Amino acid sequence: MGNSAFSKDEIDYLYSLPAVVRVTKSRITYAEAFKRECARRYMMGESPTRVFREAGLDPALIGYKRVERCVARWKMQYGSGISRDMERSADKAQIAPAQTGDVASVASLEEGAVDKAGGKCFVNSEAIAQLFRRKATRWDLCDVLISQQIRRIAELEDRVVALQYREKRLTQMLDKFRNGGEAEPAQVGAGSKKEVSSFPNDNFRWKSVLVPTPAVGTA
Repeated sequence: MGNSAFSKDEIDYLYSLPAVVRVTKSRITYAEAFKRECARRYMMGESPTRVFREAGLDPALIGYKRVERCVARWKMQYGSGISRDMERSADKAQIAPAQTGDVASVASLEEGAVDKAGGKCFVNSEAIAQLFRRKATRWDLCDVLISQQIRRIAELEDRVVALQYREKRLTQMLDKFRNGGEAEPAQVGAGSKKEVSSFPNDNFRWKSVLVPTPAVGTA
């Protein structure tokens, strides 16, 4: 599509995507949940084109420049909030092992994180890092589930709005089609042949006969 206008088929396709709320020939309105998720994953280092493709929004269809502009705008809009969430998650990861008192974590710390040699203890930093990551995952499980449910509810609400808008458009198109299907009266002029309708046949189709119309102004 690039910078050209969307076709009717492309608009219908875009309307079918949960990440899209509204579409015109030259503009797309995205769901809030998708914008936040796209900004978050971009700040985590993921490719924005990949995020758009996973949502069904191929950059070849909507345009690569559109993707770049959207991601830059959403990063400015949601970046500070996303950064705070990431900092809170990091803080939880640091205190999680001390608060849970998990016996398995203590065992893994003794076995993998500390190397004993010659009566001396050497801390294995990589094992410590793995331990923190594992505990942070368990600690944040409830938060992740709640966050996923909130995003899903927001997506469903946006989807309802999009479906209501589509229903309205389809109703208008159907009314227009019905009105356009009605027969228009024939134009009659001097010296022409006037179309006269007879009674309908069994199939309710009107037959027509041509009757000569006398010219105006004859002696």
